[in-house]
Amino acid sequence: MSPRRGPAGPHPRRPGGHRRHEIHLVTSIPASAYRALPPVLAGQVPGGGWLLFAYLAYAEQMAEAYEAAHHQIADSAGPSQAGVHIAASASPSAFAASLARTLAERHNVGSTVYWGNEGFCIDLALHHPRRREDVTLGILCDGVRFAQAEDPVEWDIFRTGILECQGWRLHRLWSPDFFRDPDGNTRKLLREMKEFLKQEEQAEAMVKSAGAEE
Repeated sequence: MSPRRGPAGPHPRRPGGHRRHEIHLVTSIPASAYRALPPVLAGQVPGGGWLLFAYLAYAEQMAEAYEAAHHQIADSAGPSQAGVHIAASASPSAFAASLARTLAERHNVGSTVYWGNEGFCIDLALHHPRRREDVTLGILCDGVRFAQAEDPVEWDIFRTGILECQGWRLHRLWSPDFFRDPDGNTRKLLREMKEFLKQEEQAEAMVKSAGAEE
């Protein structure tokens, strides 16, 4: 199971706090071994092997159910204009909000501004173009939210490390650098998002290929 987000409060890669869980079963156990489990007879206690196989079967069913629900949502939704959701924050950034609106208006890339709790907040979480409940990159801006910390730089490094360990792909923007070359910085950001999507598609293709070979 891929590692996905934690301290950014509620699960940070889904609006409302619930992130899509990607279930990738990587095991040498043949799928046929856990797809046809014998029932537990009355009075018996299942052993560790049975419980492991039951978990693998459950995880596979959950992955299939999620994909089916996702396709149903995708099929029912037509093309839509990118939106911007600005959450409440004790340390708002005019730069982050302005960047979000620019990305939506000029590049049709939606985002949520201030995703997560104050200590581990993502300044901009870019919405996924195909899965409305998911996101692609997390953008970290100037770090003004740590002005009250004893060592703002140390806390920013700590936050970054925690988020990366949880699976976030982060892109950092400093406003002075951005304003020196806004177009170049925007192109770089969009390139990284496209690279993320390309890598995601390749990983999903590999998982499907592995499943077809079983």
